[in-house]
Amino acid sequence: MKVEVKNLCFSYGNTPIVKNVSFTAQEGQLVAVLGANGAGKTTLFRCMMGFLKAKQGEILLDGQEVGNIDRNAFAALAAYIPQTSVPVFNYSVYETVLMGTTGQLSPLRAPGKAQHETVREMLRLLDMEALSERGITRISGGERQLALIARALAQKAKLLVMDEPTANLDYGNQHRVMQRIRALADNGYCVLLSTHNPEHALRYATHILALQEGKVCAFGKTEEVLDSTLLQSLYSIPATIMEIDGIGRCIVHR
Repeated sequence: MKVEVKNLCFSYGNTPIVKNVSFTAQEGQLVAVLGANGAGKTTLFRCMMGFLKAKQGEILLDGQEVGNIDRNAFAALAAYIPQTSVPVFNYSVYETVLMGTTGQLSPLRAPGKAQHETVREMLRLLDMEALSERGITRISGGERQLALIARALAQKAKLLVMDEPTANLDYGNQHRVMQRIRALADNGYCVLLSTHNPEHALRYATHILALQEGKVCAFGKTEEVLDSTLLQSLYSIPATIMEIDGIGRCIVHR
């Protein structure tokens, strides 16, 4: 899987939000999208998923323009995981993940053996088998977020676009979710996620895409791009990245 964004622009009315954004990501990469509130992160993702129509530019998935891909075919290529939310209905975790297979079915056709095997496979992958019969509203926020990721994986898409997947999670659940997401990238998925926590990007991302006022101000490998200068520019806060024995690289605020 390869995603290419070329000179992408989007405006709400006369207000430009995304301005000539270009980057390329591919399988095995976890790209953390950083930027202050209003930098254009969510709008970029919505354009990539076809929810918003770009004013200009191209978005290519494995060489195909997003606008030319029908929805069922698109669902087989890319999956979107929104911020954590509390579901209205208390479906089981198993039923929630099964919903991710609907794009593989014709209208009125019930899920078959292949779809149920897909659900079991994704629950195994994320170590959630013990929760399969639990209600989606009766589990923790971190477990619910993993269920949403499993549902996206059930689409069999190799591009995963995640909008702040650790929002509203406690410290432990944040890192458990990020560890699973990094494992997906290591297993060949292409993952793009937005985050307001540069520590997550430093620890788990292979690449950084930094947005500032809708423009790309940095893109590249995490160890080459994420530094004190970038953090100061993005968040207007003095910080230093230090190497600490037994821990690794950490962000220290001055």
